[in-house]
Amino acid sequence: MEMIEAGQVANLIVKDASRLGREYLQVGYYMEIYFPQKNVRFIAVNDGVDSTVESSNDFNPIRNWANELHAKDTSRKVRAVMKMKAEQGERLGGRPPYGYRKSDGD
Repeated sequence: MEMIEAGQVANLIVKDASRLGREYLQVGYYMEIYFPQKNVRFIAVNDGVDSTVESSNDFNPIRNWANELHAKDTSRKVRAVMKMKAEQGERLGGRPPYGYRKSDGD
């Protein structure tokens, strides 16, 4: 964002719009207000979004909302699995804390 503020960016290309952010209101602000004000062309390759092509922007709000829902749903599922593993006494990953060792089965 610092480079955009400094006027050093003319085009911002991402794999898909979800890479820009997860909160649909914030992403919408950038796509609809911030980038046009800064004369930055925004392209999301996999979503077929190009800020210079008006028809490619029609579903941006819906797409951004769906991306936010997907992120929240994934987070909820991961937390549920981690909680279940912890309740079953399974290792949750990473290195054990200093002074502890992994059991042979881990």
